[in-house]
Amino acid sequence: MYSLLEFLYEEEALESKLLDNIDNRERGILYILAEEIEKVFNEHEQQMSPLSLFITSPYALDLLRAIHSHGFFLSELKHWNPITHQACILITPHPLLRTPAPHP
Repeated sequence: MYSLLEFLYEEEALESKLLDNIDNRERGILYILAEEIEKVFNEHEQQMSPLSLFITSPYALDLLRAIHSHGFFLSELKHWNPITHQACILITPHPLLRTPAPHP
């Protein structure tokens, strides 16, 4: 996940932040709900379910292409409001690149 956020920052100049309240968002910043991180990652730091990314930007749909070009994640548009430019994008690790969880 960190490599994707770093890639988006370097390649797309897209800053990312943790968000405690979904109503306090700035335009052009990629947000991840802090509480959701605890739910989607296991004790081995593997992503086990889709993670929601939130952004308000007229270029939000271009983010899907950027995530796919990174190569480690698949992305899906969950919500798009063409008037407010608010988007919710779900990301999941690419199934061919997922490493199995270590055995206890």
